[in-house]
Amino acid sequence: MGGRHRHAVHGRADVDTADPARRRADGVDTRAASVNVILAITVAEIPRVSRLVRSVVLSLREQPYVDAAVASGTRAPMIILRHILPNTMAPMLVQANLYLRPAP
Repeated sequence: MGGRHRHAVHGRADVDTADPARRRADGVDTRAASVNVILAITVAEIPRVSRLVRSVVLSLREQPYVDAAVASGTRAPMIILRHILPNTMAPMLVQANLYLRPAP
């Protein structure tokens, strides 16, 4: 993913991360129901999660096993499914556990 799409997604993420007061779900009424609260929290966490996934994927692209898969002629979707996606899950699970930990 690159070009204009990357700039649009991460440009918005930069704005949301830089201004904590703006880190809210625009247009979502959090007083209505618990579903709206869950939706608001999820939308507010998108910038943080997208940054984490992007940084992990960029570091995984440089690993020797990915280079070996490319050199052997493996197609990009298969490299993503076999190498990138499974290795991205560990940091995502750690982030989820940190976010969902019980309050003291």
